[in-house]
Amino acid sequence: MVLVDSSFWIAIERGYIDFLDVLSEEEDIAICPIVVLEVLRGTTAGQRKKTRALLMRAKMIDSPTPLERFEDAAQIYVSCRKAGITPSTSDTLIAACAIAHGIPLLHDDSDFEHIAGTTPLKTLTRS
Repeated sequence: MVLVDSSFWIAIERGYIDFLDVLSEEEDIAICPIVVLEVLRGTTAGQRKKTRALLMRAKMIDSPTPLERFEDAAQIYVSCRKAGITPSTSDTLIAACAIAHGIPLLHDDSDFEHIAGTTPLKTLTRS
């Protein structure tokens, strides 16, 4: 199983990436609620229904998101700041979900590589 970040979903929607370039057909795809927010906030009213349907084909983890995950995200933020990195709150929450479930995070966002440098986050990228 792999948690797919919004950056990857957006790159797919724009035609920059194909899932099969990175994942095998057998790989289980997961998302979490914050990924849904990040992807859907960038859609038009006409795109939203189709995009939501695509997202809902993935396995939803951490729904509802437990308080512990927010506490984990806060600790990730603190660890990153100590290392001179300022990650977004959303990115720390997504990383916390991946870490808690012991699954890698597929992304197209270099900020996650910085987070991975200070946490046990495992990442996959398209390159």
